[in-house]
Amino acid sequence: MVNIKFKNLSIKYKVMIYFMPPYILFISVILGYFFYSDYQTSIDQHKLQVTSKIKYFNNLIEDSQQKAFQIAELISHLPFVEKAFTDPNVDNGRSYLQSQIMPIIKDISKDVKDFQVHFHKPGAISFLRTWTNKNGDDLSKFRNTIVSVNETKKPVVGIEVGVGGFAIRGVVPIFSATKSFIGSVEFFYNPETLLNIFKINDKNFGYIAGVSKSMIDGLVSQSEISKSFPNIFGSYYVTKINNDKFNLNELFNDEVISSISSLSDIKTFNKHTTVYGINPIKDFQGKNAGFISLIETEEDLIEHLIVDTVYILIVMIFASIFLLLVYNSALNKFVIRPIDKANEIAKKIAHGDIDFDL
Repeated sequence: MVNIKFKNLSIKYKVMIYFMPPYILFISVILGYFFYSDYQTSIDQHKLQVTSKIKYFNNLIEDSQQKAFQIAELISHLPFVEKAFTDPNVDNGRSYLQSQIMPIIKDISKDVKDFQVHFHKPGAISFLRTWTNKNGDDLSKFRNTIVSVNETKKPVVGIEVGVGGFAIRGVVPIFSATKSFIGSVEFFYNPETLLNIFKINDKNFGYIAGVSKSMIDGLVSQSEISKSFPNIFGSYYVTKINNDKFNLNELFNDEVISSISSLSDIKTFNKHTTVYGINPIKDFQGKNAGFISLIETEEDLIEHLIVDTVYILIVMIFASIFLLLVYNSALNKFVIRPIDKANEIAKKIAHGDIDFDL
């Protein structure tokens, strides 16, 4: 093995050795900065995308509320509705209403998906549900939209919390030809179905809905609640996420959950490469009803960042080689050659030869 002592090295190599550690440190800092900067930029851009999608979702909710009201208003004025409601025989009236409304429901379903229509008698008593045979039950204890219409005789539009979670409802009164209040009708759908428009890539997409416990406690038994909301986070009952790859306990920690009640607008969070936005939901009375969260992840983000960092490293290696060549040339021209010439002159003087050019 060749043992080269540092003191025996030329000045050129000594200078290189002295500058190598700080240069390597400089390169490492630059690469680390670029990696973190690219990561943060990607996360920030992803947050903006998620926020944009939630804003679009909110616009869809507003449009859906107006659509629910318009269709309910249209149904309330259909001639057969008054006839069914004023029939002295409730069962006959219900059967007649069902026979007349179902073909219309079928036509509406060609353009509108995942909706339901529900008719109510005065006092918030169910008259006809178009999706089930259940009827005659008292809704006054938990259906505040219907109660409001009964009391004010005016339409109500907005989100209401029910046994199944959130529902976008348009509830309008029904009047007889003599302007007497004879009941109400609602057109509604679940806002979670609107989120399906974002499911471009199922493996990287998820969403959940959380309902304020104070809104739903006491309406039904806990066993019924757990069917729609199997998770409990703080003061919210939360639905099962539609994508098992996301760990809700990791994303929705105590700090995140505790911040929801004070939200007045969309807020985004991130955990590693997963970005999620929380959108507070207000009911038709302006009360905090819960939230909907849109969750997305960029699985390939780190891989892309590593590729970008390697690319930067390669560029810096070539730049370092170029700088090394420039350094070597400059060192030879301005340091090594003058020193070598000085040594040569010194040797000549030592031998008594003073015939030389400076």
